[in-house]
Amino acid sequence: MEMGLIAHECTEGRSLHVPAEGIIAEIVDEDGAAVRPGETGDVLLTSLRNDAQPFIRYRLGDRATAPLDPTCSCGRGLPVFGTVAGRTQDFLRTASGDLIGPSGVIDVVAPGEGSVIDVQVIQSADTNLRVLLLQQDMAGADAERDRIATALTELIAPPQRAEVVRVEQIPLTPGGKLRRSSRSPDER
Repeated sequence: MEMGLIAHECTEGRSLHVPAEGIIAEIVDEDGAAVRPGETGDVLLTSLRNDAQPFIRYRLGDRATAPLDPTCSCGRGLPVFGTVAGRTQDFLRTASGDLIGPSGVIDVVAPGEGSVIDVQVIQSADTNLRVLLLQQDMAGADAERDRIATALTELIAPPQRAEVVRVEQIPLTPGGKLRRSSRSPDER
């Protein structure tokens, strides 16, 4: 909220423009260096107009993929922002240290038999996974849970096999949102 509008969709192109007269948006690696085009990193923001409380390279907890082309087909001179990948705490860490975003989790869960209604993956500090699965009551549901446990275990490589638990409801955050994946509070 302190920064105002960070990027807006171009009416002519297929990109997001950064209103550069008031904000600098960067997509960086863990060390604060710019990522290469197509790579995913943390979003840093610098406010150019907030004199009361300056924000300089403020890490707001979002991740984005840097655009392959820094110019928009519309011809405007505004910088192009990348594709939003999600909140930092929505990424799971693999045993090798790589980060897997919510879309990676959905890619693993989606190709099943159709019994899955919704899923939430929670990762503990030791990278173990607990999977809450909202699932239709149908033939093959047990096999679907086993497939998901195997697939996520292979993807993340935690010390123990992923635990998949069938639930009646996936809890919402205090803000009323559903988190698809998250690291436990001690990992944020």
